[in-house]
Amino acid sequence: MDNDKTAIEALSLLGEQVEKGNTETADKIASVIVDASEAAKKVVALEEKLVEANTKFEEAVVSIEADASKSNEEQQERIAHLESLLASNHGSSNKVDYHESEEHIAMNAYAVTGQVAETLRTDINSGAGYLVVPELDNVIQKSQTELDPTEQFARVRTIGTKSIELVKRTGIPTVTSEGEAEAGGDSQSSYGKMTMTPFRYTFSTAVTRDQLLNSHWDIATEMSSDAAEAFAFRFGNDTVVGDGVKKAFGFMVDADVIARSVLSEHATKLTYAGMANCIGGLKSGFLNARYFFNRLSFVELLKLVSTTGEPIWKPGMNGVAGASIFGYGYTLMESMPNIGAGTRPVVLADLGRGYTVVNRTGLSVIRDETSPALRKAAMVEFTWDKYQTGDVNDAEAFVPLEIGV
Repeated sequence: MDNDKTAIEALSLLGEQVEKGNTETADKIASVIVDASEAAKKVVALEEKLVEANTKFEEAVVSIEADASKSNEEQQERIAHLESLLASNHGSSNKVDYHESEEHIAMNAYAVTGQVAETLRTDINSGAGYLVVPELDNVIQKSQTELDPTEQFARVRTIGTKSIELVKRTGIPTVTSEGEAEAGGDSQSSYGKMTMTPFRYTFSTAVTRDQLLNSHWDIATEMSSDAAEAFAFRFGNDTVVGDGVKKAFGFMVDADVIARSVLSEHATKLTYAGMANCIGGLKSGFLNARYFFNRLSFVELLKLVSTTGEPIWKPGMNGVAGASIFGYGYTLMESMPNIGAGTRPVVLADLGRGYTVVNRTGLSVIRDETSPALRKAAMVEFTWDKYQTGDVNDAEAFVPLEIGV
């Protein structure tokens, strides 16, 4: 009996363990089923997103293909139009087969692929543009400077001291005629003197040593050339209209010269008669007299004719070079006044007798590269000087034409 009881208890215990094991297994199976269900839901969601992405991608592909097809059709139409134009090119018998040209091939390639072949180009710096170097002209183009050529016709003196004194005879003896045994009169020449002192015309230009070393041109030579032109311009202007204050005295502002003016016989214009009046105001001994005026006045003189239609300007055997006005030569003097009421745009003058230019030195230059400030800055300063002056020595050699009646 005891053995049976023991066996029953053992079976009961075994049954409980089996039942417990089955319960745990069932719980695990249920948990796995729940996890599998969640995973299945996630898979379904991912599949839906994938389907949506594929749909958008297919739509995009269709759109791109449509655009590409449209662009290709447009390019083909343009090519066909160009081909028709080329085919109708005046029926030329020397037609070139453009189908074989690089341009046609490149256009077709672009129409089909939308891509341009890599090309070395001059208009793109990184595409070999840097390899094309422009040529620099070796001549500097310069604007024209209008000069007054007073020194060309005036009396020019070069001195070796600070000033020069000019002695002028101002009068000659008076000769009388007497009868037999009558006493003759006493008379003598008279003289005057004028002193001329050259003034310093000057300017300075600073330039870096880098410019001197690296310029394509010889900067020092260019500056010297420009300096000579600048001095000629300034001094020429002073000889015509300068006020004489630390500069040349101009013959057109000299009081004695102005006092010898004749009238044009018109309130605002040059006239044929006025130009002739200049001749009447000049003594006959001034053999090298000529007219001086600026180019604007020259234009008006070319228009002047007499009452019978005879022009005042007479061309010479050599054209303009030998032309004359009433037999007198003429020279353009650009600092002469323009035509206007009360002005004196024309003068008939013998500058060789009436105007003196005095030069103390020629044009000189000082090169300074040792001054502390210049040396530290690696700069060079060029200073040009010229000592000269000019003045009227005989007002009778001038006859200005004043616009007026």
